[in-house]
Amino acid sequence: MKRSKIIALCGISAALGSICLVFIRIVPTGKLALFALSSTALMIPLSKKQYGFAFLTMLATAFIAYITGGLLIFLPYILGFGIHPIINALLSKYNAKFSSIIKLICKLIYFIIVLYILFTLAYLAKLFQVEIEFYILALLAAPIFIVYDYVMIALQKRVDYLIDRYIKF
Repeated sequence: MKRSKIIALCGISAALGSICLVFIRIVPTGKLALFALSSTALMIPLSKKQYGFAFLTMLATAFIAYITGGLLIFLPYILGFGIHPIINALLSKYNAKFSSIIKLICKLIYFIIVLYILFTLAYLAKLFQVEIEFYILALLAAPIFIVYDYVMIALQKRVDYLIDRYIKF
């Protein structure tokens, strides 16, 4: 596979992800959907099993997110939404060694840690308009994350198919 084509795919991926993250700053609603959409852009280099390039694409997208949206967009993207497709791809690479339940538990633990970090930072910055305990937030967010994870895995399979079919190297 030519390195220039991989870099071009990564550039397209970074541009698509950055556009979604810029819209987070502009659009008043649907911020979580735009974060999820920005993470699907990383599936393009991951479909060619280019994990290092996907990580660099995530960093480039995160840098653009920091420039355009500040820490409120940068931190959720780099800690959660940006790294999630890479974690999924790396865990699916070792599909035979780990069961699906173990992989889901590992991702859920990581999600709770990231949620706690973001919750603590948002609490310290007084970004909440209502008082909520973290364990309640975690209990409400965990099932949503499981559905999100399932959708992202299915979407990665579809992107793999489409990229293999339409982009030849």
